[in-house]
Amino acid sequence: MATFRRTYLETEFKKLNNRLPEHVDFYLIGGGAMSFQNLKVATKDIDVVLRSTRT
Repeated sequence: MATFRRTYLETEFKKLNNRLPEHVDFYLIGGGAMSFQNLKVATKDIDVVLRSTRT
């Protein structure tokens, strides 16, 4: 099974940000958040919560 490290997460989130047509808040949670904060080497999945400001 693939694992995701901080550098991978940063790269993919930057790509996603460049492709989105409008601002979207997203929150990285779980093991992904721990990897991003260097509290865990890697994670097996990426959990996010999205919030759009569109009315």
